[in-house]
Amino acid sequence: MIKQLIIFLICVFFVNIDAKNVTLHHTSGNVTVHISCFSYREEINKGIIIGECVQELSKKYNYNDSIEIFLEMIPDQHPKYFFRNKKNIFLHVNAYNFDLLDNLKIIEFAILKKGKIPTDVNYNEILRGANSKQISQVLMLPVERPNIVKELSNNSDYSYRYQNNKFNIYNIKTNENLLSSNSIYLFCTIAYSRPIIFINNHQFYYQNLNGDLKLISFSGENKLSENLPIKEFNNFVLFNIIGKENNNIAILNLNEDKLLDNLKW
Repeated sequence: MIKQLIIFLICVFFVNIDAKNVTLHHTSGNVTVHISCFSYREEINKGIIIGECVQELSKKYNYNDSIEIFLEMIPDQHPKYFFRNKKNIFLHVNAYNFDLLDNLKIIEFAILKKGKIPTDVNYNEILRGANSKQISQVLMLPVERPNIVKELSNNSDYSYRYQNNKFNIYNIKTNENLLSSNSIYLFCTIAYSRPIIFINNHQFYYQNLNGDLKLISFSGENKLSENLPIKEFNNFVLFNIIGKENNNIAILNLNEDKLLDNLKW
């Protein structure tokens, strides 16, 4: 009976492993961010937050000229930064994870140069430097999770705000803090407005039916797929996962509070 149920759920889920890149442009004041990601995930919202914080930084320096940042997701875990040869400040970032603090430091360097960027920028030296007073002040400002991308929209009781280089997940109604994390890979909600928060593509937090917050990891080298990653069906949450040898489905049984991700066929 369990096997038939699993097969039925998988048919409902309809696994599709062909992911398509997502691009988005967002302007806040004098700052425009161009974001390119492998799929709809929180890295898009992080890019929007980067734009908001860069605008706050430009205000502190009374810098009103246009600033553009192209955040381009690549598989390489080592980020690369370079300025394009434009009249305005135009920073191009190749990274798997967009780092807010790193972007602030590099844009601050360009602002202090009044947009006249030398050809031999030592990015490592910039990133190793201590935070300026202006950057520290920007990091202290709470920035609410953007809710402008339809595919990432959130109408649940939970959201997060970015502050002091942390993502602080909280209950919107009570303002009670649920969790603080250095990173968020994917943020969504399931039945009864309970959140599922992936901190990377291998681990996630979720609230069980008793209200307890649990940290769960996929087994082995299993990781969440880029495309159609999660679907809820009654008391089950299905995850489209990629394993070392093949693609598969992981199933979170909400009633039994158990994860099955080593399914054999």
